[in-house]
Amino acid sequence: CLIGDGGLQFALGELGTLRDLAVPVVVLVWNDAAYGEIASAMRTANIAQDVIAASCHVPAPDFAAVAKAYDLEAITHVGTEGLSDLVINALASKTSVVIDARIAK
Repeated sequence: CLIGDGGLQFALGELGTLRDLAVPVVVLVWNDAAYGEIASAMRTANIAQDVIAASCHVPAPDFAAVAKAYDLEAITHVGTEGLSDLVINALASKTSVVIDARIAK
C-alpha cells in the first residue's frame, strides 16, 4: 500500500483492520508533511502560493508511533536512500509493517 501522509490521516482506523486480520501488508507512507493533491488543485486554480503554503503544509503525526499503538511493526525512515531495501525486507515479513518515509517537500 502506497499512501500519502494526508491520505493515511483519513484512514488511520484501517491500521486496526490490518492488526485484526493479521495479514502481511506493507504500508509505505509518503510523508512530506503536506496535502499534495490539494496543493496541486490550488495551483491549478491559480491560488496564491502563500495561501497554499499556509493551508497545505501541515505537520504529520508520528505514523510509526500510531502503527505501534495498533501493535504493528513500524519504521521511520528519513529520505529516499535505502528505502527500497526497507520495502523489500518488509515484504519478506510475515506481518504488517508501516514505513513512515519522511521525504522533503
